[in-house]
Amino acid sequence: MPCLDPMRTKTLETMEMGLPAVATSSSLRGIPKPLPEQMVEANDPQAFADALKNMIVEVRTGRLKDGDGASFRDQQLRQMDIAMAALLAPFTKSADG
Repeated sequence: MPCLDPMRTKTLETMEMGLPAVATSSSLRGIPKPLPEQMVEANDPQAFADALKNMIVEVRTGRLKDGDGASFRDQQLRQMDIAMAALLAPFTKSADG
């Protein structure tokens, strides 16, 4: 059975660590927006290359630091808990209720 909201492990790990990165919309599937400041979405080859070059300059000059990956992780866990509770709700109702 395919996953309803496929997410890319490498992208999630990068975001959870708060690292700067450039990603395509394909690798960001299922990840809610807005994206963290250190994550840039670029889909065509030239835009991806430009975003990567700009990010390297920003990191090397100190204008872009690692982000708060813990808050992204916590947000994802909260959303997963809400989704799981909604999916399990029909099975957890009391017999008399």
